[in-house]
Amino acid sequence: MRLVNIINNYFSVTDPRFSVSLLTEIATIIVLFLILSLRKPRWFKIGYFVLFVLLLRCLLFGNQFSWGLYYQQLTVDEVGWRQQSVINVEYYKFFKYPGKKYLAVGSSQTYVMYQDYSKKHNNITVINLAGMTPIDFFLYRKYITARKPEYVLLYLSEFDLAKEPSLPAARSDPPQGLDFLRQLPVYWELSKTAHKERELKEMMVMELFPEYKYSFVFKGLVQKLMKKNEALGIQSLYEKLHPDSEELKKEIGGTLEQMDGRWIKYQVYFLREFFEYCRDKHFKVVIIEGQYNPLVRNESTARLNDLTRVEIAKLLKEFNEVGYIPTADTMPLLASDFDDAVHVKKESALRYVPTLLNKLEAMYTTGSEKK
Repeated sequence: MRLVNIINNYFSVTDPRFSVSLLTEIATIIVLFLILSLRKPRWFKIGYFVLFVLLLRCLLFGNQFSWGLYYQQLTVDEVGWRQQSVINVEYYKFFKYPGKKYLAVGSSQTYVMYQDYSKKHNNITVINLAGMTPIDFFLYRKYITARKPEYVLLYLSEFDLAKEPSLPAARSDPPQGLDFLRQLPVYWELSKTAHKERELKEMMVMELFPEYKYSFVFKGLVQKLMKKNEALGIQSLYEKLHPDSEELKKEIGGTLEQMDGRWIKYQVYFLREFFEYCRDKHFKVVIIEGQYNPLVRNESTARLNDLTRVEIAKLLKEFNEVGYIPTADTMPLLASDFDDAVHVKKESALRYVPTLLNKLEAMYTTGSEKK
């Protein structure tokens, strides 16, 4: 009876697509193994090796139990912020989702803005990756639409659109299959501009070899087993979340260095690709103009803000179904509302989100999505 309950519980929370896919892959491998064993062609040893690799991939990356283990065992101190959030998203993709009204998608900015509110309200959930920008929206487009929201909320500003689309980070994004070849000219141009040719080559190899794409998992497990951080006395990344005044100045300087107008066209390109995908799948997207610590703002960020607003205006004309809420129509955030250069404090987020959702409700009740 306990076994029956376990099976029932498994299928009650797991998306059946993944279960069917996993069982089909394993069954196919078994059938091919039996065929090889019976016929024994000259190359049967190579065939055995290929089947072994495919089976190993199923066991390591093709099921929720493996990703659940990685999720439970590996923290940011073993793998880093980006990699830990990749593990998080990969693990939770296996579960069923009823389809909440709002799905907030974005970087850690998005996470700290919506996560605490989402724990107490059933109308919103969050998908986030550390350092997530429009290139990642596009690469994770199937994961996003699989959540079946009514509205996809994007918290975007010049901080996101004037940031380099990170090919090093995108290496661990989901495999794209043949679509990777369609986007390859853009990736190539981007790699030349960013001097990331090596990272693009690695990205190409990782499309074929998931064990290489997710090698950070194995490195993290070894690091945890060896207790490397403790042995070397490495400070936990969690201890750096709330910088003092001097650390904040350095962080502001680093934030400003990341923002450059030459990246806007690439981020807008991927944003357009994401919008086209959502339109084809009949999902509504709303851009909420993001805010960051006013201490970061200067003449350069003001210029970048003007450029990003121009590009967003062009996108809104091209995609009539995309909504937009400027900062003037949301709760203004002061320097005292931020923990650091870009992340809002919990109490401020809990004030901001209800007013934003009320604005959204009013917009789509009156049909005034474009501002």
